[in-house]
Amino acid sequence: MAISIPVGVLSAIYISESKNSRFKEIIRLFGDTFVGTPSIVTGVFIYTLLVLKFGFSAFAGALALIILAVPMILRTSEDAIKTFLVSRYLERIGDIIEKNGARVIFIKEGRKVWVK
Repeated sequence: MAISIPVGVLSAIYISESKNSRFKEIIRLFGDTFVGTPSIVTGVFIYTLLVLKFGFSAFAGALALIILAVPMILRTSEDAIKTFLVSRYLERIGDIIEKNGARVIFIKEGRKVWVK
């Protein structure tokens, strides 16, 4: 987790903040592909790649967990960042509308969140 969390969060920040780039699409493809990968497939992949050549080790197990955790952290962090950015932009739009004398009510999930 010491490797998975920083890699996942930093990748999500990069995806959320960058415009159109080839690297962004590659990261997103990686995240979308590996988020649905069953753990047995990852385990067999690491087993054939590392364990058969070097023997059992904590490194092999850690690498399997990293491969499983990074896509989930990436997608969760990306959704959280996008939600935060959308609410921040809505607040700015509300400030602009309020300057013109209108009243702004923000509703999220069927409840009033704040009134300006």
